[in-house]
Amino acid sequence: YSTEGYRTLTEHVEELSSDGRTRLGSSKTRTDLTVNQSLGRNQQFGSVYVNASDQRYWGRGGAQSLSAGYSTYWGDVSYNVSATHTKDVGNYGPTNNDTLINLSLS
Repeated sequence: YSTEGYRTLTEHVEELSSDGRTRLGSSKTRTDLTVNQSLGRNQQFGSVYVNASDQRYWGRGGAQSLSAGYSTYWGDVSYNVSATHTKDVGNYGPTNNDTLINLSLS
């Protein structure tokens, strides 16, 4: 948010119910991007998605996330493969990087 100290109702309630935990800073900006695409007629070749987000806080860095995935069916089995990369960004550069790759069958 453009004014330091401004909080949403959700942030205010979370702070009130934080049980004495230290608040890490209020939101400054948040940007989200989501793209979904079906492949083929009636998703005959499955579907893909990409999600990206960037969250920044007053008084500290923020967090960035990028995920992508592909889903399809083969017979009666549903397949989904996805990858997610998250990065905590401190005031002086990246502080933590995590990557998760997931395959699910059902």
